Amino acid sequence: MEQRAKVILLYNPSAYEIYRDILLDRKPEYDQVSEFQIEAQRSYAEANHWIFLDLTTALRKEVQKSKAWIYGDHDRTHWSPRGTAIVAKALAPELLTAMSR
Repeated sequence: MEQRAKVILLYNPSAYEIYRDILLDRKPEYDQVSEFQIEAQRSYAEANHWIFLDLTTALRKEVQKSKAWIYGDHDRTHWSPRGTAIVAKALAPELLTAMSR
């Protein structure tokens, strides 16, 4: 039996989305942008029969426990080595769940 390939559209949240109300103050205009981006990508994935995977909740849970900053010292884009380990810990179970759908 041939199995169809699965495509996953992965939403990697911004530093603000991960750390909102943990290490960063809430900014309603950022929340609006975030909601728009997530919904647009979710809709696109659904329209193309792809799996949409949003890491926001998983990453927030991980950083809420440790209060660890996952990014480097100079930007909010590139993960530090410690951040890479934290993201991997959050990503692995999400991918396993998505692939078993």
